[in-house]
Amino acid sequence: MKNKLLEKIKTVAITGVGLIGGSIGLAIKAVEGVRCKVTGIGRNKNKLIKAKKLGAIDDYTTDFKEGVKEADLVIIATPVGTIASIIEKILPHLKPGAIITDVGSVKAPIVSAIESFLSHSPFPTHHLPVFIGGHPLAGSEKSGIDYARADLFRGAICFLTPTKKTPLKVTETIQKFWELLGAKVLILSPQIHDCLLARSSHLPHLLAAGLVNLIAQNKNKYSSQVLGPSFRDLTRIASSEPQIWTDISFSNRKEIITALGQFRNILLEIENSLKKKDRKKLKKFFQKAKNYRQKVLNES
Repeated sequence: MKNKLLEKIKTVAITGVGLIGGSIGLAIKAVEGVRCKVTGIGRNKNKLIKAKKLGAIDDYTTDFKEGVKEADLVIIATPVGTIASIIEKILPHLKPGAIITDVGSVKAPIVSAIESFLSHSPFPTHHLPVFIGGHPLAGSEKSGIDYARADLFRGAICFLTPTKKTPLKVTETIQKFWELLGAKVLILSPQIHDCLLARSSHLPHLLAAGLVNLIAQNKNKYSSQVLGPSFRDLTRIASSEPQIWTDISFSNRKEIITALGQFRNILLEIENSLKKKDRKKLKKFFQKAKNYRQKVLNES
């Protein structure tokens, strides 16, 4: 790879070659001057064959140990509920100095579990691989290799969540890696990441699903005819994979519960404004939202 920090990354192993994992493979292949072997690892051979045909990977295996043993960089792109257990399983088979990262939407419990595995490893410190948490803020309600694309991360934010145990050089290497794929890297702690994502991503998914279920609960013969742009815009993400979002919700449940409480208070304020026929307060509510949304969009 062109950048000196990435010269040692000759082989990348991607576990979970779906939308995100497949897009990482395609994005690596699209970087000019990169000569890097990409191995796909998974349980479904047919999906791996398709990923190879699409050019996301060079080869594949269903044997996790075989797939990671020569990798300089291992990327875990599986649902959050499986990330820690997969890393625990492959740790003894990684070569010394290998870097592991992930793409999970929740960070604190994953980072804590993996650092615990590493601290209790019987291998000497200099033989251990190194882990740094990652989360590219990209994707859609679609899933699977069929929707993967090389430009998925272009202009997207990618969070990195190093801790005091993460060597600076590793953080710099993975930052440069994501920047090569077109992402803008934001470095913060696992805890702050989970607090922010609970409100900006996890809660919106719950709200979208809740709104759809509200319509379903009150359905009549006209329901499908009155679902306008507002409904479609707000509920697009309710089409996301249920198991993935169940895992995310439980993995970040503490922060989500706090966010739900805060949102409940906002709903109560709206309800009180309507009950008291307080037009001024309700208009202020809408105006504040409009102003702040425009502000953050201008800053992004």
